[in-house]
Formats: sequence, structure tokens, C-alpha cells
Amino acid sequence: MATLLCQLTIRAECVEEFENSQRMMFAETNKEKYVRLYQSFRSMNEREYFVIMTFDDYASFIDHETSPRHEEQNAMPMIETIQFHWLDPLEGASDLPPTAYQEIPDPTPLQKKYIDMFQIHRAAWWPKL
Repeated sequence: MATLLCQLTIRAECVEEFENSQRMMFAETNKEKYVRLYQSFRSMNEREYFVIMTFDDYASFIDHETSPRHEEQNAMPMIETIQFHWLDPLEGASDLPPTAYQEIPDPTPLQKKYIDMFQIHRAAWWPKL
């Protein structure tokens, strides 16, 4: 399983474009076979958004990130700041399995770029797998 919360601040001139791109990503990503959740939210803070996503496994997440649709979106120029928060479901309060890293055999250069960017680091205080 892989659950990620992205906290983003969007450049003022890009807010409308970002919101439209997230609507497209919501519609398309939720059709992917191994996606359990992909949703975007506005924060109370102006231009701040949260995107939460859950995939069956880390490999499916990397496949999503490296898909042509995701690459064509080209959201990075719209983003002023971004923070990634890997989340681990609370047993008994979530029906999702733990967030866990898995090796991607023979990654392509693009996959390697995203693997380097999105390393899963389990917090020391999370239960051991």
C-alpha cells in the first residue's frame, strides 16, 4: 500500500489552471485499476491545497507518477512549495494496509527519477511491518 498526502502552495497566477488540472486528474486517476483514492482539497490558507492518494502498492504509485497523462500535466511550474507526507493507516481505524516501500525491478530513467523523489520513509514510531 502507498498513501501520500501532498501539501502544495500554488503560484497566484496559476490557481485556476491548477484547479482545472486537478479536476482532470481526479476524473482520470480514479479510473486507474490500482487506485483506491485520489482527491484534492482547498486549505483554509489561500492558494494552499492538499492532495491525498492511495494506491494498492508503491509500484502502482510509481506507474501513476510516470504515466504520460501525469507527465503531460506539467504541474511543477504551477507549484510554489510542496511537501510530501507519507501516511500510515491506523489499524482498527482504517481499512487500508500499511504504507510500505517495495523495490521496482529494472526501473526506467523516468521511474528512477520518481523513485528518488518519492522514497517511502516509515516513521520510527510507526509499527514495524
